[in-house]
Amino acid sequence: MMKNYNGAGDQLELIAPADGVIAGKPVLIGALVVIPMTTAASSEPFIGYRCGEYTVPVALTGAVTQGAKAYLKSDGSAITGTASGNTLVGAFLADLASDAADGLVLFTGQIA
Repeated sequence: MMKNYNGAGDQLELIAPADGVIAGKPVLIGALVVIPMTTAASSEPFIGYRCGEYTVPVALTGAVTQGAKAYLKSDGSAITGTASGNTLVGAFLADLASDAADGLVLFTGQIA
């Protein structure tokens, strides 16, 4: 029987980066995009989720459709539909107009 299994890897115990993390705001740590469960200051431990459906801030340059790829902006400020220079996180779960402030996004847990 195997004894090296530690968990599914969807919920991770991590250490907050230099700028800390804010609960519910996606953050890129190395090659991992996670959604923190709690706010944590620099070097504090926190739980981050890799996968799931989350309503998050969006910054769109045009409308997006349900199923379109979703990306974390390079500055970490929001999710966008623009691929160039940004990190793929999953897909939009609903159509959004270009002026939307928040959107429902499926985070799929891929490594950046």
